[in-house]
Order: sequence, then structure tokens, then C-alpha cells
Amino acid sequence: MRYALVALMLLLTHSLCAQSKWVMTPDSMAHGPANDVFKWATYRAVVNEQSREKTISYYLLRSELTRQECRADALDSALASHKEVAFEAENKAKFWKEKYEKCQSRRPLRGLYFVAGLLLGAGGGYKANED
Repeated sequence: MRYALVALMLLLTHSLCAQSKWVMTPDSMAHGPANDVFKWATYRAVVNEQSREKTISYYLLRSELTRQECRADALDSALASHKEVAFEAENKAKFWKEKYEKCQSRRPLRGLYFVAGLLLGAGGGYKANED
């Protein structure tokens, strides 16, 4: 009988310990065992620290991504302007090449016109007013 009484007391004590001893006051404050408060406070401190680290990492990553996007945009615009300049330079080079080739193709005729001018000029060309 003694063992049954001890077992019953142990079960009763265990069932009482398992129940929450937290009490809610009318002003919505929770009061409970200090051990539970310390466990909860430790848990919240760890969770808050992890959240703080995640938040800091997120903002650092976001600022780095923003900086890289700005850099990529600047590089894209520089590349586009470089392509424009290269295209214009290529067009100018083609234009001057065509002009040079045109001048080279007319070159033999220049000599002929020069000789013709000399012959016509020497034969009677311009006379001053004799009056």
C-alpha cells in the first residue's frame, strides 16, 4: 500500500508539474515560473539575433546587387555609345575611302585637262583690254 501511495503521489506531482503555471493578469501581462521566463528570453534572444543577422545580410546583399546593377547599366550604356562611335567611324572611313577611290579614278584625266588648259592658254587665251 505504501508503494501505491508513493506512486500515486509521484503521478500527481508529475501531472501538476506538466501543467502550465502561467497566469494572465487583467492588464494582459503573463506571469509564470522564472525558469520558463529565462528559457523563453534565451530563445527570443537567439531568434532576434538570427533575424538581425539575416536582415543585415539581406540589406548588404541588396545594396551590393543595386551597385552591381548600376555598374552593369553604366557598362551597357558605355558599350552602346562605343558601338555608335565605332559605327560612325566605320561610315566615315567608308565615305573617305570611296572619295579617295573616286579621286584616284579621275587622276589620269587631271593630267589631260592640265595639258589641254596649257595648250589653249598658250594659243591665244585671255587678252587684256587694249583700249
